[in-house]
Amino acid sequence: MRKQHFLSLSFVFCLFIICCTPSADDIFKGNQNSVVLLRHNFVYKVSFGEKSTAYFKTYSDDLSLTDLNFDKESALKDYNTSFGTGFFISSDGKIATNKHVAFPWQNSDTKKFKEKMVGNASVLQSKLEETRESVEDSMRLVKQAWDNYSRDWESQTKDRVEKYYGNLESKRERIKDVLMQIRQIQGADIQVSVETISLGYALNNTHVASDKDYVEVVPLKISDKDEIDIAILQTKDKKLPQNITSVIKIDESKLKEDLKVNDKVYMIGYNWGTEIAKSNQGIQVQMTQGTISQNPSEFRVLYSIPTLPGSSGSPILDQRGNLVAINYLGISGSQSFNYGILGKYLIEMLKYLPNSQTN
Repeated sequence: MRKQHFLSLSFVFCLFIICCTPSADDIFKGNQNSVVLLRHNFVYKVSFGEKSTAYFKTYSDDLSLTDLNFDKESALKDYNTSFGTGFFISSDGKIATNKHVAFPWQNSDTKKFKEKMVGNASVLQSKLEETRESVEDSMRLVKQAWDNYSRDWESQTKDRVEKYYGNLESKRERIKDVLMQIRQIQGADIQVSVETISLGYALNNTHVASDKDYVEVVPLKISDKDEIDIAILQTKDKKLPQNITSVIKIDESKLKEDLKVNDKVYMIGYNWGTEIAKSNQGIQVQMTQGTISQNPSEFRVLYSIPTLPGSSGSPILDQRGNLVAINYLGISGSQSFNYGILGKYLIEMLKYLPNSQTN
């Protein structure tokens, strides 16, 4: 009798679990609109001391000082565009994503960059000396033309020449400042940052044809640890978009549970940014699934979910639709083994922010 009673209870319990576990389709439908496409337009900025600033577009091992652009106006016109994924986590418009989506520069890169800059200081110095000589030659030619012919020029021509000469003077002074800093250059004097031109999101099932289709967001908190690739952004009006009625579930009690190998997990994100997402109905978010492939380490967990660039910052959800990790890193040569930063670190970051009610 007791055995039969036990079996009946077990059957009821199993039935309860099955009935309370949402299907993959339910998880997708319930969360798809909470996941957004992020677009970041930016350049890298390097400061030599307090006065001199230069810009560069792409960081690589081949980068040299001669690739730096000391003219801010032209540098900001030749910018990078990167895509990532984010997801709403609170009613006041907070969005979670990866740090490298919002701030694509690692602290560890700064040391390598400084070594490269110091090692190539003489190259930049030589180039700037040549540029200064060229500018001064141009100034002499303009002055000669002014002395010889300006009395016959119309006022508009005089204004244009004066403006041109003034720009040459400003350029020469900027070069002088840079040369002064370069001569005194030391690794500790070099600081690298990201100059954001625009950072915004687009909603699932909306059309993105121009800059105005991305809604601007601001960085709220970025992890200061290289191991924790998480950033929190926020809408400028601190509100959810009108048609977003729910956010990704962050259950702190669930985040304390151990993830087990072969546990099923889902990712909702924008692989390849707009390339795959674009359709006649607007951009469409995708869901992929896999299983936990390895016991979690201190900061991250490995899973067998196929991903492509653009999926950085995507939520990794368990079978109940709860956040367990934030996708951030793929294994080179494989699209099916990827890492996510454990969701508990997002909870920790939120604790330091005011009004961080998530669900």
